[in-house]
Parts: sequence; structure tokens; C-alpha cells
Amino acid sequence: MNRPVCPKCESTRFKNAEITPEGSNYKLSATFCADCGAPFGLMDYFNIGKLVQHQEKQIIALQNDVTEIKSMLDRLLVVLNRKNSQ
Repeated sequence: MNRPVCPKCESTRFKNAEITPEGSNYKLSATFCADCGAPFGLMDYFNIGKLVQHQEKQIIALQNDVTEIKSMLDRLLVVLNRKNSQ
């Protein structure tokens, strides 16, 4: 497999740095050539996939809670209807 090469100096050594572009509220993870400092690539600072998975788990938990509350309310309604019909 070929190693990535700096487009400016053809070095194969790179370093990562956290950057916040001017006027932005979000951080990025930038890869620079370790020799000449040329930018090589940008990625989101946060792992978006992992954040989405976490939110998905929270949504499922909330759905389960809502289902449980609905079941309790349905049972309470049955009891109240029995009391009212007596």
C-alpha cells in the first residue's frame, strides 16, 4: 500500500492539530506535513458517527419510557373507569 505524500515537499511525515477556523464555533482536526507545514487534510473534531449512535440509544430509551408511561396511564384509566361505574 502506498503511503500518503505531501503534495508540496513529498515528505511522508505528518502531524495532527486541533484548529478553530476564524469566525467558526466548531473545532476541526487538521493534518499537516511535519516537515513543511502544508495542510494535508481536515476532519470533524468530534466523531459524528459515535455521537449519532449515542443519540439513537437515547431516543430508544425515551421511546421505551413513553411506552411504559402510556401503559401505566391506560391501567390507571381502567381503574378510574371501574370506580366511576360503581
